Amino acid sequence: MTILGDYWDCFGNSRVYHHTLSSSLLYGLREALSLIVKEGLENVIRRHQLCAQRLQKGLKELDLELFVQDERVRLTTVTGIKVPNNVNWRRVSEYAMKKYKVEISGGLGPTACKIFRIGLLGYNATFENVDLALKVLKEGLEYGYSSKL
Repeated sequence: MTILGDYWDCFGNSRVYHHTLSSSLLYGLREALSLIVKEGLENVIRRHQLCAQRLQKGLKELDLELFVQDERVRLTTVTGIKVPNNVNWRRVSEYAMKKYKVEISGGLGPTACKIFRIGLLGYNATFENVDLALKVLKEGLEYGYSSKL
């Protein structure tokens, strides 16, 4: 938002970005804000909280360990899950994408190869998508343990 505000001179700063901002990004921002207004900000926040709780409960039922132990500081939109021993995270991720077109990402930086990241945010934060992510992860883990490719 800062770059957009600077671009439109909302903060009294001189414009530092010398390229034209992507119009599709502006259309996307406008649509996202429109959806939030229609649903109501409090409802959007609550939906994300409920989806995060459902995902975390499902992960525990799969005997998976959340990366962030303290639930008070966990994100509601992106969940980090420790990759179990003897599981190749990349195989799980590839399985999810090839079979279901669902992206289960790996960690970044110091968490690379150590965690999965599942993002359920915005329009995609629904119970149906939480349940799908759990199903895909469960199958992917079974595949990731096996020697098949």
